Amino acid sequence: MTLIQRLGAIVIALTISAMATSAYAEKKVLDVLVPYSNTGNNWKQAVMFSEALKSKGYDSEVVHTANCFKNNRHIKDSKRPGFYFLAATDLIVNAKNKECMQKVTKKTYLVPHIYRSNAVCVRKSDNIGNNTKAILAWIASKDRVTMASTHMLPDDFSELGNQFGNTVKKVEYKGSSKAFKGFNAGDTDLLYIGYTNREINAPNLNCFATTDGVNGTAKFSEVFPGWNMSKLVFFNHLIGANMNGKQKKDARNIIIEVLENDPKLSAYYNNAFIPTTAELEKRGLGFDDFWADVTAWADGSVSDSTMKAWKKGKLK
Repeated sequence: MTLIQRLGAIVIALTISAMATSAYAEKKVLDVLVPYSNTGNNWKQAVMFSEALKSKGYDSEVVHTANCFKNNRHIKDSKRPGFYFLAATDLIVNAKNKECMQKVTKKTYLVPHIYRSNAVCVRKSDNIGNNTKAILAWIASKDRVTMASTHMLPDDFSELGNQFGNTVKKVEYKGSSKAFKGFNAGDTDLLYIGYTNREINAPNLNCFATTDGVNGTAKFSEVFPGWNMSKLVFFNHLIGANMNGKQKKDARNIIIEVLENDPKLSAYYNNAFIPTTAELEKRGLGFDDFWADVTAWADGSVSDSTMKAWKKGKLK
């Protein structure tokens, strides 16, 4: 090889290396943080999100922060842009019971995520039948009724006892998957849970009522008319971490794209009758509605001064 040929080969190699370096440097980063268990619906969604982002050329990792404290610490210590799922119930329980504040301001708020009905379910193997009236009569016939749910739910279900003339007691599980598993194992009489593909397709589950009466189920407001939670849904939001204005805009756009076009994500939500970001933004839902939802779920248990502090990202 001549000197000119050698120099030409070196130039080509350097050019290829520079192009690769430039492509790597321009690769956008968007992690999915999970301040919950690594077995439930939040984890499953996070994995699907990360895979969808990678398919679009993003550098994306699923980061299991496990709880509010570790999530806040990760956000403080890491410089990587990311987001995490947050519902009003999560913020309330973390702030009231654990004294851990998740900062939801106009600077950190990203987009509304999903608007999902909750469900009350019975086991088919209990042979209660599919008739809603028969199920309600069965509940009323018991002196004490137990309801499986997650520890992130602020309500204890005791108010339902007024309707049925008995005692209704919540049995808490750490995460929806554990509540689902415990109920199917026969731990409790009823299950209160988010209405997803898992609940729809479970062979031994009859979710006879949901918040909005989706998929042919009865509406909560019709079967539980005096219950303060009958109109409350699981309204989830995405909260940004370590993002500037441009990164937030990019994140919003790619989130809408993968929610609508990624096969796994679109099937996960559409098959369970769950509207996602683009539809929710068309309805005009966003930051202010997150805090309206917090107020609704708190149901007067949080003072005005405390609520004002929460909106600033402070406990008090």
